[in-house]
Amino acid sequence: MKRIKLLFVAVITIFIATVTVNAKEVTVKKYNYVYSDTTIADFNKISILNGINVVYAQSESKAGKVRIYAPEGDDVVSITSKNGLLSIRYGRGYNRNFGVIMVYVYSKELTQVDCSVGANFTAEGIVSGNKLKLKVLNKSLIRCKNIVYDEVVVKRGLGRGDILLSGKTRKATYSIIGSGEIDADNLVAEEVTCKILGKGDVGCHVNKDISVRSWGKGAAYCKGELKISGKNNKIRVMPAIAKE
Repeated sequence: MKRIKLLFVAVITIFIATVTVNAKEVTVKKYNYVYSDTTIADFNKISILNGINVVYAQSESKAGKVRIYAPEGDDVVSITSKNGLLSIRYGRGYNRNFGVIMVYVYSKELTQVDCSVGANFTAEGIVSGNKLKLKVLNKSLIRCKNIVYDEVVVKRGLGRGDILLSGKTRKATYSIIGSGEIDADNLVAEEVTCKILGKGDVGCHVNKDISVRSWGKGAAYCKGELKISGKNNKIRVMPAIAKE
């Protein structure tokens, strides 16, 4: 029995030593990140697929300019601009072991943004125009810090995703399918229409009229000087914060 125990200990010792040696032999490959600049045809719509971080700025002088920050290599990010639509996605040279990939883009105007499959979109500075459509699917994010549009249409589809908005608009339309949230507390609107299918919530700022249609447990949480016609248990008015 003693010999068996000694043999067992010896085997375990050899196993641990082997694992230790093998662990030392494993090295994590470090990728060389570089900036690359290019110029494309001007666009007004953006479609982002995959986990790419896109930062947008409205600029007439830089319209069509693109800067990519990614691991050095061929076709890591695929970017095409056709008929006013800028499409951004992983290229054939993408490796899932890559870290964060950044793409900076500029155009004269912006009318639509679609994000899906882990895409992240951020609009920097003031972005203005007549009508803006925003849509997220499958764990994506859209963040617009200061938009000024006559009309804003926001859709949050299936899958986890977030939309955070601030700025000013005359009319805003929000729709959610499933769970999740549209955070537009800081997007001041005169008129708001909400359509909620499921248990998602909309946070909004309304200074005139609001209409909410909800099928499920979802609701609209509102602030501002809104007017509610009739009774609607899907509209929750948030208390005003007292100013000092």
